[in-house]
Amino acid sequence: MEPGYDTTHTALRCWWLFLFSGILLFIAGCGVLRYPVGTYLTISLLLGIVVVAVGVAHIYFAVANSKILPRRPWHLIIGIVDLIIGVLLFSYPDITMAVLPPLVGIWFLVRGASLLVYAYTLRRLHGRSWGWFLAGGILIAIFAGFIIYYPVFEFFTIVVWTAAALMITGISNMLLAFRLKAKKDETAIIL
Repeated sequence: MEPGYDTTHTALRCWWLFLFSGILLFIAGCGVLRYPVGTYLTISLLLGIVVVAVGVAHIYFAVANSKILPRRPWHLIIGIVDLIIGVLLFSYPDITMAVLPPLVGIWFLVRGASLLVYAYTLRRLHGRSWGWFLAGGILIAIFAGFIIYYPVFEFFTIVVWTAAALMITGISNMLLAFRLKAKKDETAIIL
């Protein structure tokens, strides 16, 4: 067994957390489109639960891979921000309705930035398809901008852009999970 196998294998074994997060985010996006009228009130509760779960998964990933994860503080910060926003969304649904666009916009801005960091990390690891994560991060940031800066179209903005951003973020997380799993399998075969 080569040196570094244990740490690399440990980092890659948590690939399923991104798959779990991606599936949750994609399902949440479909739910937003399926129930647009009731969505505005329930979106804070639904999104709060999903964002808390994603935050916990991100924090767990950062802690489980603390010895070898590049930019570990960034992963922890993303998880903590997700956790705080999720608890706020879930705890105060009536107040959340008034400030939902900026809260959701900020959350998607953080998620877009995290995809940009993943793209950079994959590029440094000579991973394939890092450009998809770069494009996903840019798209999510654009969606965040629409949500934050165009509150006049609040219902349309929140329902449609939130659904689109959730589905794109979910797909990006699932793709990242499969890339990490492939790297894990590749590493196991080589070593």
